Amino acid sequence: MTDLATPAIADLQAWHTQQNPLVRALTVPLVTRVTDTLVGMQGALDAEVAQRQALAVQLAVAQQHAQAARQEAQAAQQQAQAARQEAHAAQERIEAVRAEAEAQGAEHAVAQQVTKDRIDQLERHVFGQRSERQKKTPDARKEARKRHRAELTEEQKKARREAAARARQAKLEALRTKILLLPLDPQVPEGRALPHEGSVIYEWRRGELVRILVQREQRVLPDGGIVTAPPPPQVIEGGIYGPALHAKVAVTKCLDGMPLRRLERAFERCGAPLPISVLCALFHRSALAVQPLYKAMMAQVGTAPHVSADETPQPVLDEDKTRKGWMWVFATDEALLYVYSPSRGGKVAESVLGRSKGTLTVDGHTGYNLVTKAGRRERGGCWSHGRRGLFEARGYAEELVDGLLVLMGELFYIEHLAVEQRIVGTDAHLAMRKARSAPVVDQIFATIEREVGRFEPRTSIAKAMGYMLNQRAPLMLFLTDARVPLHNNLSERALRIVALLRKAALFVGSDEGGEHLAMLLSMSATCQMHGVDPEPWLADVLIAVGEPGLTAEDLLPWNWKKGRGLTATPAYDTA
Repeated sequence: MTDLATPAIADLQAWHTQQNPLVRALTVPLVTRVTDTLVGMQGALDAEVAQRQALAVQLAVAQQHAQAARQEAQAAQQQAQAARQEAHAAQERIEAVRAEAEAQGAEHAVAQQVTKDRIDQLERHVFGQRSERQKKTPDARKEARKRHRAELTEEQKKARREAAARARQAKLEALRTKILLLPLDPQVPEGRALPHEGSVIYEWRRGELVRILVQREQRVLPDGGIVTAPPPPQVIEGGIYGPALHAKVAVTKCLDGMPLRRLERAFERCGAPLPISVLCALFHRSALAVQPLYKAMMAQVGTAPHVSADETPQPVLDEDKTRKGWMWVFATDEALLYVYSPSRGGKVAESVLGRSKGTLTVDGHTGYNLVTKAGRRERGGCWSHGRRGLFEARGYAEELVDGLLVLMGELFYIEHLAVEQRIVGTDAHLAMRKARSAPVVDQIFATIEREVGRFEPRTSIAKAMGYMLNQRAPLMLFLTDARVPLHNNLSERALRIVALLRKAALFVGSDEGGEHLAMLLSMSATCQMHGVDPEPWLADVLIAVGEPGLTAEDLLPWNWKKGRGLTATPAYDTA
C-alpha cells in the first residue's frame, strides 16, 4: 500500500530544522502534534486499505463460488436436458418396438392364414379322397344348363329326351351289323314255323394287326425286259408298316393320352410284337408327313378374326433331368393349333398371330402383350379365371365371395340363353349382353372396388380381386363385340390332353419331339372339332399328301370332310 505520512513527516522535520531556534522552540509542539496526526492518519489509512483488500479477497472468493455454482447449475441443467432427451428417445423406441410388434403380429396372422390355406390343400391332396384332393371350381356353364332345364316344361323335356334317344339309336343302327343265326335243337318236333324272335347284343371285336402278303405279278416281255406291278401305296417307299397303323399310333397317344410304352404293351396283348422303337418311328414319321398341313393351319389361325389362347408346362427330357418347356394352344372356330416352345415368352404368340387384327381371348399372362398392342388385336379377358380365384379364396369372406359368384353365374346364364336361342355372335346377342350383362358387370366391379381395401394385399382374396381390377378392360370387351366369348374355356379344355400326357408320359424326349407332338395334337383335335374320325383321316392323308394336284389346304380336316373324305377308302382291305 502507499506510505503517505513518512514523506510528509520528513518534509516537516526538514522545515523545522531549517528554522531559527526561536521558531523551532515555539513550533515543537505543533510539529509533534502534526507528526502524530500524520502517523495516525497513515495508520487509519493502512487499516482501511487492509480491510478493503480483505473485502476484495472475500468478494473474489464469493465470485469464484458463485461462478462455480453457476457452472454446476448449468451442468445440472444440461444433465436434466440430456435426461429429458434420453427419456424422449426411450419413449420413441418403445413406440417403434410396439409398432413393429403390431406389424409383425399382423404379418404373422397373414402368414398363418396363408400357411393354413396351403396345409389344407396339402392335406386334401395327400390324405383326402380322390374327389377332395383337388378343390374344383363349380362349372358355371353346367349350372346355367341346369337352371335352364329347370325352367323347361314337361313337354319340352320329353321332346328333348325323345330326340336324344332317336339320335343315339341312329348311331347304333349305323354300326357294322353281323347276323348270327341260332337254329333249334334237332330233337324239337316239327311244326309250323313262326317269325324269328329278335334281340340286339352290342359286342366289342378286339382290334388286330393284319399280316398282308403282297404278291406283285411279274412278267417277261418278248424283248426280254421284265415288268413288275407297281407297289401298293405306302407312307415311305419300301416301308413295311401301313398308313392305318401309323394313324393308330398317333391318334391313340394324342387323343387317348396313352404313352407309347403303354401302347407297346397293349399291342403285345393283341399278339402284335411292335417294339417301342418302331412305335416312336411311326409317330415321328406321321408328324413329319403332316408338317405342310400344320403350316397351312397355322397360317389360317393367324388370320382368324377371333382367337382364344392358353399355355401349360410341357416337361422335356434333358441330359440327367427334365427342363420346363411350354405347350401353347390357339383356338379358332375352325382349328385347334398346338405350338410347342421352350419359352413362355411373347415371341411364341407373335410367331403365330404376327401383326394380325381381331380379338384375342386370354388370361392375364404378359406373354400376349406383344400381339395386343395398339393397332393389333384387342384383348379379351376370361371370367372363368377371375371366378376361380375368388372361389379358391372363399374362406376369407364367404358371404362376399358367394355374392360375387352369384352375379358371375348370371353372366354365364345369359350366355347359355344366347346358345339356346341360337343367336351367338349376332346383333341380337350383343343387344342381350348390353341390356342384361352390362349392369351385372358394373355391380361386380363396384362391389370389388368397395371391398378390396378390407384385405391385406398378400392374401389370396386380395390377389383375386386385384386380378379382376387389373383385367377390367379385357373382361368388359365382350360387352362391345358379340364374337368375343365370356371365357377362355375352349383353349383350357384343349390343354387337358396335354396335362393327361404330362401325367402319363411325364415328358417328351426333346424339343423336336415336343414340336411333333404339337403337330399331331393339332390335327387330331381339329378332326374331332369337325366330327371327322382322325384315324381314317390321318391314314388317308399320309398317302395323299404326296399326290399331285392336292394342296395342303385341301387336306385340312374341314376341307377334307367336304371333299376327298366323301369318297376316301382305306389303302388296304383288311376285313
